[in-house]
Amino acid sequence: MQRGTYGLVVHARRRPPSGTSLTSVDRILRSPLRSWPAWGAFSGLLLCVGIGCHPSSPPDVAQQSLTGQPADRVSPAVAADLRHDSPPRSATDSAAPPNAAMLPDSSGIDAIITESIAQVVAGESETIAIDRTLSARQAGRLIQAREGLRTLLLDGGMEMEAWPALLALNNLEHLRIRLVKINDEHCRDIAAHFPRLRILNLPQATVSVVGITALQPLESLSQLRLGGERLDDQAAAALAQLASLRSLHLIGPRITGEGLSALSEAPRLSSLYIDDCPLPDHAWEQLFARHPHLHVHIDQQHHDRDPHAHAE
Repeated sequence: MQRGTYGLVVHARRRPPSGTSLTSVDRILRSPLRSWPAWGAFSGLLLCVGIGCHPSSPPDVAQQSLTGQPADRVSPAVAADLRHDSPPRSATDSAAPPNAAMLPDSSGIDAIITESIAQVVAGESETIAIDRTLSARQAGRLIQAREGLRTLLLDGGMEMEAWPALLALNNLEHLRIRLVKINDEHCRDIAAHFPRLRILNLPQATVSVVGITALQPLESLSQLRLGGERLDDQAAAALAQLASLRSLHLIGPRITGEGLSALSEAPRLSSLYIDDCPLPDHAWEQLFARHPHLHVHIDQQHHDRDPHAHAE
């Protein structure tokens, strides 16, 4: 081995026997000053070999989540409803529906739906969870799982044209629909078509006292989560008439102390969460006077008087 021109380390080779032609590399090594372009190419080759150069490649799209969401932003859906905690994605319940251009290929969602339906039909699951916008065509496919489907979680919302197809799923006990402005008329449909419903979560609803009154025939409805500025004192009084209601979560209501007082009349209410609705201290004092054992959260924090406060 010897150090050649410009400090480049090369391995010396013996001259080939007489009559044998020099290789291309030999010619380059023996004629550095007469082949500058070749030297440049050869030097680059040696550097690449030394540091392990390889062509760059685009990210593996197939490895990306079909949901388009990082895994650590997805929490157990049913547990979130049972606790009435904040949604898995902190801004979800106040965000606008996702831009259709950002949605994944429909074939990917179709594959998820196909697998979920198969699991329900086989008795391996009672839940179908979809975190992208459900189309009317895809909603129509869910009828295949009607007999065994108990929980439907639409965290990516749905096309409004999908609603009629969902009404055929009359064995539902747990329904969550985000990013959709469910209104009073939808509440009438819910009461008429989902008689077994126990848990209802509609964080972007536009429901008024009319829609809540329509829910009163649901004898098993024990957990309710609603959002919207149409939730006023009259709506609060109607909520208190839901005979089986045990857990209530209101997001951005427009109730006053009078409405809070009305909620205290709910016969079985044991847990109350209210977000984004300032209320005077005396209203809370009156509530606890009537309901001393009520579990209360205000803006996701325990009320100071909450007898069931736990370590955060």
